[in-house]
Amino acid sequence: MPAIAPIVISDASSDFSGLSAGTSTQKTFVPSNALADVVSWYCAGEDSSVDAREKITISVRQPAKGSQVARVTAKVVVPVMDSSSPKVKVGEGIATLEFVIPKRMTGEERNRLRAYATYLLVGSGIRSTADAHGDQNDFLYEGITSLNAPY
Repeated sequence: MPAIAPIVISDASSDFSGLSAGTSTQKTFVPSNALADVVSWYCAGEDSSVDAREKITISVRQPAKGSQVARVTAKVVVPVMDSSSPKVKVGEGIATLEFVIPKRMTGEERNRLRAYATYLLVGSGIRSTADAHGDQNDFLYEGITSLNAPY
């Protein structure tokens, strides 16, 4: 098995809905484990605590006996750290994308599936509002907005 390479992804949160000030930065995720069917990468960061690091996991499930589909799951985890105690994790934001790939799916159909999944999220955002007390750190979830909006 060849060595698993690091992944470099732009942290473009400032590009979407004014979620943060500043410019996008490149984040490097380094492989942390590689099994036959699961690979994980952690984002290198200032904090050496694994709890405080963003993580990407990609897993592959081959077709079970009698099944005609393989499943590829990509998962991104962004830890939520306590603002008053930055070494304490209080939650996680998680995004999971699963590809179900029939054995008879052509390369062109697979590329189309990947492209649709990619471009569906381009430019989308998650809208939130502050709670009744006005605490900007205590958002109420309202849903995904501008999901590939044509404007």
